[in-house]
Amino acid sequence: EVAKARAHHLGSENVQVADTFMGLSFCLQNAGNTARALKSAKKAHTTYYQAYGETNSLTVDSLERVAELYLCEREKQKAVTVYSKVFSWRKRYYIENTSLMAETYLHFGVCLREAGQETKALRCMRRAVSMLMNDSSNKKNVVLLADVVNQLAITHRTMHHSEEALKAFMQELAIRRDLKDLSPQVYLAHAMLHVGTLQREAGNHTEALPFLQEAMTLYERSEGKGVNYAHAAFEDGLALVEMRRKQEAQDSFIDALLLYRAAGYEDTHPKLEQALQYARRSGGKRCGCPRKCKDFPCKTLYSVKFNC
Repeated sequence: EVAKARAHHLGSENVQVADTFMGLSFCLQNAGNTARALKSAKKAHTTYYQAYGETNSLTVDSLERVAELYLCEREKQKAVTVYSKVFSWRKRYYIENTSLMAETYLHFGVCLREAGQETKALRCMRRAVSMLMNDSSNKKNVVLLADVVNQLAITHRTMHHSEEALKAFMQELAIRRDLKDLSPQVYLAHAMLHVGTLQREAGNHTEALPFLQEAMTLYERSEGKGVNYAHAAFEDGLALVEMRRKQEAQDSFIDALLLYRAAGYEDTHPKLEQALQYARRSGGKRCGCPRKCKDFPCKTLYSVKFNC
């Protein structure tokens, strides 16, 4: 309503109206309405374009916002097309701004990856890494470097390049450890989980375990025991099974099972089903309650751990 009122009183080509539409796009996205957020961002971009021209930073930034929302709406090819324009303009007019250009290469790379163009995505991300490594005296650039290396690793994983992905995640870990408080602990936990999972998948269960258990510790410390902790506990259980530490494995699977259930996962959700199956298969205790239930886990395990 505010946006409409401003457009009525100030005219649809007024920059204040564009600012309002841009703010509205973020509010709508936060409310889960990305379709309307996209329409609002498009209106803002059109106004900035008419007021300032195509190369103004507000015009380009608003176009980037449009590309991001296309990606949210799963219109991946449109996102790539729009982001190509953002990339071209910034490369032409803002090439000296290392942070901005590296961030542009990163976001364009993510956009390309989501559209199935992984090879091009890798080239963009590697270019971003190169730019930031050459200007690493700025802590802000080092924080951005950690984010770029993370997306580079994820892209390698998408392409099933396990060794390259592991190297990149290890590099991200080293960067984030050096950053200390400048990098949120939850990001460090994500990297730990990726490294532990890749090590486990490669058959290196002993090497995987410390990473997975540190990920669990960091998740609990930074955000409590939630879905991310459950993912780490599940991977921890898989590694422990292979190491024949069956009782510990079952405990990890039960933790994952309970947390998935608490998060609202349905019984048919793949993650919950897998946690239940592995808890049964791991061969530890059947039930810790006095009745010694024949079926493990007992039905009430979902709400109270061992209380039949």
